[in-house]
Amino acid sequence: MKKKILFVINTLGQAGAECAMLNLIKSLDEQAFDISLYIMLNQGDLLNEVPEYVHILNRHPSSLSVLDKKGKGHMIKEVIFALLRHGSGIRNIPYFIENFKAMKKKHTLQWDKLLWREIACGAKRFSEEFDLAIAYLEGASTYYVADYVRAKKKVAWIHVDMELAGYTKSLNRDAYEKMDACFVVSSELKEGFFHIHPECEKKTFVFENILDRTDIRKRSEKGDATEFDKNSFCILTVGRLHPQKGYDLVVEVMSDFKKKGYPIKWYIMGEGPLRSQLEKKIKAYDVEEELILLGAKKNPYPYFARCDLYVHPSRFEGKSIAISEAKLLGAPVVVSDVSGNRQQVKNNVNGLLCNLTKEELETSIISLYENEPLRKKMGNYNKNQSDNMEKDSMKLLLNLLEEPQL
Repeated sequence: MKKKILFVINTLGQAGAECAMLNLIKSLDEQAFDISLYIMLNQGDLLNEVPEYVHILNRHPSSLSVLDKKGKGHMIKEVIFALLRHGSGIRNIPYFIENFKAMKKKHTLQWDKLLWREIACGAKRFSEEFDLAIAYLEGASTYYVADYVRAKKKVAWIHVDMELAGYTKSLNRDAYEKMDACFVVSSELKEGFFHIHPECEKKTFVFENILDRTDIRKRSEKGDATEFDKNSFCILTVGRLHPQKGYDLVVEVMSDFKKKGYPIKWYIMGEGPLRSQLEKKIKAYDVEEELILLGAKKNPYPYFARCDLYVHPSRFEGKSIAISEAKLLGAPVVVSDVSGNRQQVKNNVNGLLCNLTKEELETSIISLYENEPLRKKMGNYNKNQSDNMEKDSMKLLLNLLEEPQL
């Protein structure tokens, strides 16, 4: 008899965690597992990437992007509906006020985190019992699985440094205590998680993000990176346009490169709330021809495969799917020396780690720009890495399904 697995995620937009979840789903044998998916906010532009054999439990899910105007409107409606269902808006007023005051005091007000519990409380309920329920993101999906899903086993995924991302014990309450296991995507994320939830230490394990290596390589050969200037040294960065990603420094670095006459062009792929602000800064620094915002791409892999250098200057990170994909397709990399990134890069072997300052970022990039043999050596090293860690991660999940109910 097939084991029933439920995946729950906040949205299904084009981001690293969402892509990693879909890769994990595709790695599970459809003959052995009956897989369902519930999307908390009922939308996302990766909806069409969900395999046909997966049961999507949402009614009329939307494939609108959470980042475009129509998508934001749809998302606001879903939040309002959640506040009205089951009386969640009224019931959670004390929780909302407590955490609003705490955030205000620390000058770290984040509306999404304040609303996650309201959304979880107002989400659809299912009478069906699952063998395993997976909360694949922090926030709403974790709160929902902990409190409102019937399952023999429950697992929560952690993709970010919880402390740096702004999660607290007060926000999470006992959601992680109710899980049978907690999976972090990088060993470096354990420390921040344990500071908030020390009670979870014995049931927390590293689960490497799954990459569909064959599919990524095939898709990298379909199409071309048409925007790349073949007469320039092309740098690629992929990630949501968000202050976390260090794009403000990228503009200043590119301005210096232009002044010094380097034939470098820097391409940023992704969308997000920072776009308007970033466009203004690019114009102010006069690098509109040298720093190009590509927007989101349905097939980003030709760009990874054809860039001269992949740069990831984030201020904090979980374990970046973009870095993993760049490495898989043979790109040398420069990444900021922060948790999550360190695990992916062996300094001077497959890339460079640097402190996130304008000076160090420039120095690291130029050192590889001027050393083509080293770039090729790093790229070849990345391309030939095995996937043993991913196989070990899958064993964690499968073994959990076989263990007797706690």
